[in-house]
Amino acid sequence: MKKSFNRLTAIFLTLLMLSMAVMPNAFAATNPPTGFVVTGETSYRCLGGGLTERFVTINKPSGDNQVENHILEFNGKSGSNISLLAGYNDCVVNDDGTLNGWKMARVSEQAVAMEQARGVLIVGGVNGGGFDTKTGEPLGTLVMNGKIIKQGNGSCYIGTLKDTGEVIISDSTDLSNVQEAVSGIFGWLVKDGKVVQGLDNTKTAPRTAVGLKADGTVVLLVADGRQKPQTCGFTLKELADTMFAMGCVKATNMDGGASSTLISRREADNNIVVRNSPSGRPTGPRERVTGASVLLAITAKATNVFDHVSFSQEVYRCNPSSYVKVNPIAVDVNGFQVDLPENGKIEVADANLGSVKNNKFRAKGVAGKTEIRYVVDGETVGTALVEITPDEPTVVEAFIRNIIQEILSFIQRILSKWGLLR
Repeated sequence: MKKSFNRLTAIFLTLLMLSMAVMPNAFAATNPPTGFVVTGETSYRCLGGGLTERFVTINKPSGDNQVENHILEFNGKSGSNISLLAGYNDCVVNDDGTLNGWKMARVSEQAVAMEQARGVLIVGGVNGGGFDTKTGEPLGTLVMNGKIIKQGNGSCYIGTLKDTGEVIISDSTDLSNVQEAVSGIFGWLVKDGKVVQGLDNTKTAPRTAVGLKADGTVVLLVADGRQKPQTCGFTLKELADTMFAMGCVKATNMDGGASSTLISRREADNNIVVRNSPSGRPTGPRERVTGASVLLAITAKATNVFDHVSFSQEVYRCNPSSYVKVNPIAVDVNGFQVDLPENGKIEVADANLGSVKNNKFRAKGVAGKTEIRYVVDGETVGTALVEITPDEPTVVEAFIRNIIQEILSFIQRILSKWGLLR
């Protein structure tokens, strides 16, 4: 009887305390680096198809080292509908292989300039490697439109090949078959499928990295930092571990700090948007001018024929007693906006949790998760998730919960002392 009492008491106290603890949510879509857990993840489709954008938040189990990561991924093999281009200032390359002088420009500005110079549509990009902060001259390799603007000294670069268009990461000084190339800084992070040894593991900062997976997938990552507790940044070692955890067999570091910038153009969106939060100290988050950039382009055009619905958010959130406005956007096969079908409607997978009227999801007083679907003639052509979560506890509620936790801890210590909890 005593043993049964001890077990029941232990189980009761354990379950009660675990139910009151704040635990991180684990997501299987992303493998975090060693020592971190994934606490949140959202994916977005970008214009033109083929480019996926993700926003992934990770943290140490202690909860005091959160890092916000912005990631772009696409197929870098021959035949991909995404082209990797080297951007610089106005992106104009003269016939003799020269530029219109060295000059710094923001990544978003270089994206607009590239569209004008090459007649493409930019759907994503990140900042490039190191540069002279006075002149903007790159410190390493720069190849644009098949012309060697600057010969590197053996530093790593990301680029494409002339004969296949395939994306590479290399440190070769032979640039004869290189069509586009942007140099990194500090060398390799991951090489031959292994994390490089000896990387600094003391100084955290905003970071930008580019990597290649074994299957040819290209990974562009920006980790925001210097904005604790919202986002703390990575050490070089943590950055390398992160690229390795995502499956990269090759990866190199680009310029970091306030230069770290990631842009994207999501489907149904006509604008290039800076998605991360550049540190920009001391005046607060803002995009700063940089040297070269890595830009992603498409040549896809609008078809003006309806294909599917893209909701303005992948996940909508509200509490059990409120509502949230949902925004379905009709797009063609390449993500360009078209008119919504007249016979379409929004349905809720679990009607017990809420309903939709006039594009407003109104919760029915119960917490939970449900899918909303845009349906045309009985066929689902777009989905989003609605998370209904209880309100955050008030100061008084939090105080009472802390008191209860203290009482439970005291009871547990007493029971252990009396030998009733083993």
